[in-house]
Amino acid sequence: MIHLDIKKLRNFNEEDVWDYNTDNRHKSVNEVAGSQCKHVAVDDHLRYASVSIMEDETAESVTKHLIEAYQRYAAHGIHIKQVLTFISCHFGVPSLL
Repeated sequence: MIHLDIKKLRNFNEEDVWDYNTDNRHKSVNEVAGSQCKHVAVDDHLRYASVSIMEDETAESVTKHLIEAYQRYAAHGIHIKQVLTFISCHFGVPSLL
């Protein structure tokens, strides 16, 4: 069994850096410059992880990562029988919460 999850990673402008010369942050507004999503699959027995960085968390991206993870696990002799996830909304399944 594998567990699937997604973590959104925000990108920030280059101006939002620590200025080591003045020991201050730049005065610019901390604006988000887009984001990426880290798709993670972890095997519950061996704790082998498969991670992909994608531009979004759509059903297409989740499915693509699941197929890639399946292929990576198969290459190591790990056969997936079940998938556990709390991201059912990406598969078109209504949430129970």
